[in-house]
Amino acid sequence: MNIYEQRRDIARLLQRELASSYVVVSGPDHPLLIEGPDALIGGAGGMLAIFIPKAKERARPDRLAVRFILSRLALPPDTRHVLVLQEGKHDRTVEELGRNFVTVLDWTHRRDLAKIARDKEYVGEQRVLPREVAAFVQHRYADALQATRVLQWMNRSYDREKLDEQHRKPFRHRRKPEQTQFERVAPGVLFTSFGRGAPDSAAVRSLADQTTLAGFSLDNGVPYPTRKDDYGLALVDRLPEYRGDPDKLIRAAAFAGWGFIPEEQQHRVQAIAYRLQERRKSRPSG
Repeated sequence: MNIYEQRRDIARLLQRELASSYVVVSGPDHPLLIEGPDALIGGAGGMLAIFIPKAKERARPDRLAVRFILSRLALPPDTRHVLVLQEGKHDRTVEELGRNFVTVLDWTHRRDLAKIARDKEYVGEQRVLPREVAAFVQHRYADALQATRVLQWMNRSYDREKLDEQHRKPFRHRRKPEQTQFERVAPGVLFTSFGRGAPDSAAVRSLADQTTLAGFSLDNGVPYPTRKDDYGLALVDRLPEYRGDPDKLIRAAAFAGWGFIPEEQQHRVQAIAYRLQERRKSRPSG
């Protein structure tokens, strides 16, 4: 059974087990996340997020950690998170990560999800996301998104005709760009550069991995900022686009602390990096 079949199975099960007042969403699309929970349940028992490790996450548990951390930061602070594992398809690292969830269920016990969804007092060791952590992430998102938007506006003024031509090019003609290594251009601010083309979902996910794993440390389900390499700037030939929601990758990158700089504005990298550093220093980290 693949991940899509597992999601549908859980959605059908919960729709049968829960009252009609509950809403069950399989594979929810969050405007700030490339990948969120595998299912969301909302109702009288509050919101419950369900995670099922994908094959790549079982091979690299840090990817599951990134998906969990960003989901915790994006969803309402009292959302409860449950990890569902298939017997024999996970290792000790995934089990250790499971300590940050309300509970870990074996796939054969997935029917218990309905009981957990109804019981809002069932919280395990997972704490509510502190306000100061949520505020830190919201400010970081605003800083990174503003950097992208301001430089995008400046680039339009600089070379509107070229930019318009780029946006007219269809998706199928866009090559996957080559990414350079990460380097630090200011305290806590990373930098990387992409070659010709627009970064795709996988490229933006790699940016989010970098700042999320370095920038947060989990404690009882709460991702606390570490104040390490939690902002980033990426030099791009073209801004990333997402079919059906052109700005989704820009928002997802900004939520993970990344701003995009058009190649024509490369001379501003250092100034923007130090500007982000100053904003970062002036705010509480949580």
